[in-house]
Amino acid sequence: MGGALRIIDSTGASVGLRTSMYSSAVLLVMPLMGWYMISLITNSLRRAKLFGAPGADADVVVWDRFNIGLSDRVDPKTNGLELWTRQIEQLLERLGSWSPVVRERAAVALGRHEDVPIPPLMKMLESPDLKTRLGTCQALRELGERSAPAVDALRKLLSESDLWLRIKAAEALAAIGTPAMPAVPQLLELLAQVDTEKDPRGMQQRYLSFALFDGEDNGMLSRSLADIDREALYKAVRAGLKNQDGRARGSIGSVYRNLSAEEIKPLLPAIYQAIVDPAPSGEMFADSIRVEGLRLLARHRIEEGIRACVTYTRDQNPWDSQERTPELMKILLSYGTHAKSVIPELTKIADYFEKDEKDFPAELMRMKAECVRKTIIAIQSSKKSPELIRLK
Repeated sequence: MGGALRIIDSTGASVGLRTSMYSSAVLLVMPLMGWYMISLITNSLRRAKLFGAPGADADVVVWDRFNIGLSDRVDPKTNGLELWTRQIEQLLERLGSWSPVVRERAAVALGRHEDVPIPPLMKMLESPDLKTRLGTCQALRELGERSAPAVDALRKLLSESDLWLRIKAAEALAAIGTPAMPAVPQLLELLAQVDTEKDPRGMQQRYLSFALFDGEDNGMLSRSLADIDREALYKAVRAGLKNQDGRARGSIGSVYRNLSAEEIKPLLPAIYQAIVDPAPSGEMFADSIRVEGLRLLARHRIEEGIRACVTYTRDQNPWDSQERTPELMKILLSYGTHAKSVIPELTKIADYFEKDEKDFPAELMRMKAECVRKTIIAIQSSKKSPELIRLK
């Protein structure tokens, strides 16, 4: 009776554990406890003296890595190959689950399969059931460029009334990448829209900012803005820089880096405003866009950037401020003699850093204070006096 046991996960990958079993067909569905559960079962089998050399009649055990309730009996003579078709059918069904967690796990599992047919997914995008369409968008996102045939169907969903359906369709398009670039004008237009009644927190703006500009998430425009209509881009960026989420604003930093010095000029007022009016949420991620904005203002010799830099130095997020303060002082010093007007404020900031800052390591407090005082000395001895420009 004893055959070998081969454990495979729900995506078809072999986990590689082998042991003898006393049954000829075994079904084992494991939840998200991974190798810990596998080791427990292995030890139990050893204690039962069922551990032996593998044979040709290996039983196949399905490890349901994503805990989505997959079940099937596997014919050991076919080495489990017939399982994948049935698994894909089950995963497609679970894309319409009432549970967002099940939909997400089914989408991830599909993304790990090598041969997932796209036409059934395209048909599912036309389903009258919202949950099915949401789950299908998630699956197409996980499949990435393989979902290219679904671009037109996804673009249609960008006009749907449901907020999250539009967002999930946009995420899928971003994951598809180059084949989905024709959708960029439509995505820019959506990002620029503000609906304080139906979307008061600007969720559509937030996720479309990630989809278009976020370098970490491979935003569609994060590496190049070639052939992108500048007026549509400016409109979207101005709107995105007012979003309530700091990370969403931060993703727009790629635009700062990808526009030329001349092309960025129309955005300078909005960039300044995003510095002095920080995002009310996502504070941990809000610093990068403000520092990049200050750097841009200094490069263009914008007068308002001097006081904005000093104010931000004083009010910045304490986290990692010992690394950020030298950057800010370098920006301020680039204004040369014009920065002398803020030396009194800098002196107060240095004293605050050294003596009064709460809940910050004393050594790092002294480091920041010393940095500011060295900058004061450098400003006092500076001979540079670049011509400044006022935004207003």
